[in-house]
Amino acid sequence: MAFNGLDFSGFVNAFISDFMAWVYSALVLLVFLALGLLVADFVNKLLRTGLKRIRLEEEIAKRSFSGALGGFTVTQIATVFLKVYIVLAFLGQAAYIAGISFFTDLIWGLLGYLPNLAQGLIVLVGMLFVAAYVTKTIRDNRRIMLAKPVALGIHALFIYIAAVLALPLILPGLQPQINVLQRLIELLLTTAIVAVALAFGLGFGLGIKDAVAESASKHQEFFDDLVGKIDRRR
Repeated sequence: MAFNGLDFSGFVNAFISDFMAWVYSALVLLVFLALGLLVADFVNKLLRTGLKRIRLEEEIAKRSFSGALGGFTVTQIATVFLKVYIVLAFLGQAAYIAGISFFTDLIWGLLGYLPNLAQGLIVLVGMLFVAAYVTKTIRDNRRIMLAKPVALGIHALFIYIAAVLALPLILPGLQPQINVLQRLIELLLTTAIVAVALAFGLGFGLGIKDAVAESASKHQEFFDDLVGKIDRRR
């Protein structure tokens, strides 16, 4: 049937065909999304059970590391990451079956990036726990003068190092900028080592001086006989 030179029946058939293809794609995506959510919830339930059995969060809380992750827990981070990965994997397969090439490429690209993100998060979480442990040890040590400011500075340094180590994995495109930060860390560490060495040398020298003075005072008569009488007027 033609209408003013247009094939109306062909237009309707094409519209219906496109509409059915869209409905088919939407149904495939919805079905795979539902399956992905079900599988992700099941896997996360197993993960939570396993982490609960080994008492991971209890051990972290016992060592006062609960605040190291800004209010988040290792279980929360792991389950969210795993759920996102599983759901994306199902959606990628659905997009491939439905023939949505753009969506397929996008999801496979995200799935290829997530392992790097996982490595970066592991490095970041590990460094934050180390920072929490070191700063807590410094704060609890009463022999260290100005323990709280020192602990705060050490904590900031660890966070900086964690960011430098994790960012190349999380954001690979920032590698040139990260190289500058790495050189800055090397400079800071070198400065810190030199400062510690100088402080140790000064403390060691003063300690030796006090030890020699104490030994000399205990053996005053021996030194008087060996060297001569010491001027008592000083």
